[in-house]
Amino acid sequence: MDYRIKPLTAEDAEYIDDKVNESLRLHAPIKHITIEEEIVLKVENGAGKTIGGSILEFDGSAGARMQLSALWVDEHYRRKGLGSILICESERIAKEKGCYISSLCTLDFQAPDLYKKHGYSVYAVYEDRPRTHSVYYMFKRLDGDNSLCLSKNNGTKEYFSIELGSEDDAKIIARGLKQYDDLFAPNLHKTIQLSKKLVDENDRMIAGIVAGVDGWDGCYIANMYVEQAYRNRGLGSYLLREVEREAREEGAYMLIANAFDWNVGFFKNNGCVEVGVLKCEPNGLGSYELAKQL
Repeated sequence: MDYRIKPLTAEDAEYIDDKVNESLRLHAPIKHITIEEEIVLKVENGAGKTIGGSILEFDGSAGARMQLSALWVDEHYRRKGLGSILICESERIAKEKGCYISSLCTLDFQAPDLYKKHGYSVYAVYEDRPRTHSVYYMFKRLDGDNSLCLSKNNGTKEYFSIELGSEDDAKIIARGLKQYDDLFAPNLHKTIQLSKKLVDENDRMIAGIVAGVDGWDGCYIANMYVEQAYRNRGLGSYLLREVEREAREEGAYMLIANAFDWNVGFFKNNGCVEVGVLKCEPNGLGSYELAKQL
């Protein structure tokens, strides 16, 4: 059969995301947690200005886990315990939703020591990502002692309020975190999209990959999918090689991917090396971080 490679559309990417989520639910069904949900927490000062916050992501199909995807405090309000309060409040919400684990990633110039103080452990490290720096993937069991959170307020809540935030607050948090990151590791360029698909003679997608080169010259693989009838023909490997080739041409030096127990072998067979694994609860699902030098 004649296959052709074409750019991936937004509708194609959404279809792939739906199919990947179906696979997750099949292998790791979790019924008591919303499949996809995002919660924003904001900290306001006395004038009602958002001066910090956190973004929480829940995905029940990936295990009973809360991902602390962002945490930021304005530079004028740091070292007042607000970061600790945000961590504790994020964990409290996660526990209410039945999460067993909180996970996050943080750069060496961000807050790894703060998270360690709150009981987080490193399970994966991407060295030289971005160049001369490292990214730490960390986790914490949420069924343990919570005494640090209970004793860490230090009167701060008398002067600041913490409450649910909006999409606009999420943008403020993301923008503030990016401005801080740029002081240490500024983006070299905008994200370069490399997403593509294979189509058959009827122009129907039979395989697709969502990927790109980020501002730190890392080639990330966000999603991959091959239709059931076309598996075990090397189509996924072909798409991955095409992305790697274009990524190298764009100056990428490292490929970054995340996989689960049932598809981690595909990435390892294509030259990726495991840099860490997190066993999610309560199903014991393995979430793998992988890298490949380009």
